Amino acid sequence: MTPVPELLNLLDLPWAEFDAQKRLVRQHPRFPQVEEVPALAQWLQDEAPLTPNEGVVVTGPRGQNVALWPREGGGFWAVLYPRPEVRALGEAWIEEKPFLNMLVHELRLPVTVIKGYTSLMEKGLAGPVTDKQKEFLATMAANVRRLERLLELVGLLSKIAHRRLPYAPRAITLGALVEEPVRAWADRWAEKGLTFTPLPAEQAGWQVHTDPQYARWIVQHLLENAWAYTPEGGQVWLTAQRTGQGVALEVHDTGIGIAPEERARLFAPFFRSPDERVRDRPGWGLALHVARALARDLGGDLTYRAAEPGPGSVFILHLPAAREEANPGQAQTPDGGTLGG
Repeated sequence: MTPVPELLNLLDLPWAEFDAQKRLVRQHPRFPQVEEVPALAQWLQDEAPLTPNEGVVVTGPRGQNVALWPREGGGFWAVLYPRPEVRALGEAWIEEKPFLNMLVHELRLPVTVIKGYTSLMEKGLAGPVTDKQKEFLATMAANVRRLERLLELVGLLSKIAHRRLPYAPRAITLGALVEEPVRAWADRWAEKGLTFTPLPAEQAGWQVHTDPQYARWIVQHLLENAWAYTPEGGQVWLTAQRTGQGVALEVHDTGIGIAPEERARLFAPFFRSPDERVRDRPGWGLALHVARALARDLGGDLTYRAAEPGPGSVFILHLPAAREEANPGQAQTPDGGTLGG
């Protein structure tokens, strides 16, 4: 299945796919009969372009366009079809923006509305709330947060792919880089009975050249990962290594680790281990994929190695060193020697 139907399934948008001869190739089980969608029925009968009422047509991958239009009761229908069938680009209703950006944009408003009204109801502003209703509202709020997380990840992926992130790289010490995410997690370690050890003072002074906003995003998610998959009583700590012209920030944990047969797929989109200890936690299997894409866009990388001795994991964020750190007369190799002298 192509990436677009997979994404539409994930977002619960019923879809149908047609070939160049307008023959139905496949469809989502809940997509309606053609005669129930007048615009689609008309398109199949003549040469008129597919014109969803009050909807949009966007450019999708692999030579396809995607038509979206509102359906009764909320949400959208989606139709995928070969690009030559789209009407002239000059017509106002065609959106010439990447598909994922459009989808994220269209979904953010209803998610925000649901989140807002759920919060108001939880506070009793719509009337008294029973204990059972509070339970239902808490479940709704948790799932809205999950959807917000998905939209954040998909939006970042789309912007990375289309080179639309406003990077502002500069020299910054490792200590300043990790300070904010470390502070954000300060209370969570004790909450779970974990021991956290920050960067050694000497390593905290090393400088890297990166965009602090997006590098911190990566560190934040690596700390979250360590917290989520390290059992009570475990340890999480930060260290760093010099690596030629770069610096490697390492996030260590004594958690459940990654099975050897799963490591090759660890950074693949939507991959989640079948391990029940992973499946018990909600997630999309996208955070590590996005984190690695960001790291590579920043001129570095994100890699993994198993803890030795195990159990546990080590995630390594590779970042370019600041110019003074990369000076051949000063930069050290991992064994403590110096480069160029």
